[in-house]
Amino acid sequence: MLELVVHHAVGDVWDRLAAMVVATTTRGRIVLKGAQVVPEAVARAIEEANVRPSVPGPGSLRPSVQALCEVLQLKLPGRLKDFLENTEVSVLPSAAGWDGVDGMDDEAPEAGPSGDLARQMLAVEALKMQLGFIDAQICHLERRLLLAPCLEESLHSEIKSLRRTQFLVEGEREAAETAVQSALFEVADTTGQQVTQIGVRIRQGASQSLRGHSIGAAVALIRGALAQSGPWAHYAAFQFSTMLQREQELHQDFVCFYHSYSFASLLYEVHAEVARQIFDLPDSCPPLPRLSVPEGALTDLKSLQNIALLSQDHSAGFRALGLSTSCSIFASGSEAPPLSCFMSGYSCTDLSFHSLLVMFLKQYCQCAGKGSKSAKTIADELVEIAERHKLPTSAYGESGGAGKRKVRKSAALAATSELSGYMLQIFVRRDIVETFAYPSHAMGVPIPGGIADYTMVSGSKADGQARVLFHPPTFLDSSKVQMFHYCARPLQSCMSATVPESRGSLIKQLRRVLRPVLKRRGEICSSLQLGPAA
Repeated sequence: MLELVVHHAVGDVWDRLAAMVVATTTRGRIVLKGAQVVPEAVARAIEEANVRPSVPGPGSLRPSVQALCEVLQLKLPGRLKDFLENTEVSVLPSAAGWDGVDGMDDEAPEAGPSGDLARQMLAVEALKMQLGFIDAQICHLERRLLLAPCLEESLHSEIKSLRRTQFLVEGEREAAETAVQSALFEVADTTGQQVTQIGVRIRQGASQSLRGHSIGAAVALIRGALAQSGPWAHYAAFQFSTMLQREQELHQDFVCFYHSYSFASLLYEVHAEVARQIFDLPDSCPPLPRLSVPEGALTDLKSLQNIALLSQDHSAGFRALGLSTSCSIFASGSEAPPLSCFMSGYSCTDLSFHSLLVMFLKQYCQCAGKGSKSAKTIADELVEIAERHKLPTSAYGESGGAGKRKVRKSAALAATSELSGYMLQIFVRRDIVETFAYPSHAMGVPIPGGIADYTMVSGSKADGQARVLFHPPTFLDSSKVQMFHYCARPLQSCMSATVPESRGSLIKQLRRVLRPVLKRRGEICSSLQLGPAA
């Protein structure tokens, strides 16, 4: 892999271009930084360079760089020529049949450890690119600040926000890079005695999860939970640290809930993609557990509590909007303890996720007209995309339940000991939380009292669980609810669409299938039945 930063001498159209050339066993490919905004002519030039004939292996680096310089009408510097001719360059393994970096239309055969590591490495490179973009934006705003002091207040606010993002991304890059390096050492270690030393950073500050726990005890709990998780424990530990940091930042105004899931990941991502098309949400929008209010749904908290007393929380009316959550990262009295479930996910197995997906698509896609795809056909295409991106899909069999669908072994990660779980961190504003959540025993059976007292007053710590009424209009309003998405590996979190098997690639492919078949925005909004919470 070779990173390039190209500066244009004139600067009238573009003055800086950052890209990387990835040499796989099949060919070389030029990849533009995902966050960059470049003129259309430059993007077309890169596409032109990528379709030129190339050679496999390290030898593809030089012709790829030469092609880039030619299409951009730049002279290849002598020092770079010498470097390409005389330097031995490591080659990333081919992404298991995903030719180069895009490979969006190819069926990905089962991948070996080297292929997975190659993609994890690309996810780390994407984080480095993001940091470069953030740094460039900060420099640009600081120059504007000197030239336009009248905009000082707004520019300072924007710079402050970017620096906070920079801090988070740098922390993620460091953790991801450490995890990848440890994985490489593990592959090279023939003794089998490598011990993973996990670094956990937790700062002082009020937090729902830290109530009743010292910093030292919290660090020990995270390390203990991840002790057998191998090199990727470094990245998972960073994710837990970030969860606690966000708790501390939002603690005064919000109550926090944790929702662990695994099999539902595809359904949640489809919900999020439809929401993006309707409400113009960004790609970074987290997966959404619910998007519509179906017929028969229980739409008020009292109804959820009553039905939980009678039939517990597995009834269709409860599940329509009810969500099972934990009240702390360290909750051991929960059905889905976050520290444990982040390793392999958590999911119900007494329902068919395929049926839920088909029913959702029937409502919001054009499936009835002549020549239209059926909802089942669309669902099958989406499941195939999920399999290629290593989402757990074994519960998407047509007959329902886990294990009903025949899938490649590599796709059924939820049944392995690998880190494959997903976590949503949901913050609900304190002044409305009693309308949307209640403390509960197992199976949703209510505990007397309110959720605010349960999480911050009752007992010595927030050690239990809660049920949340996920009312879509409320939970999509960022002034009332804030949600964050966490994954156990860098690739699962990566938003670059050019990195195979990343979340960005998943979203791009889901969009390619869904956008042509979705009903018009007005029709969808009408059928979603997004009425006020009762």
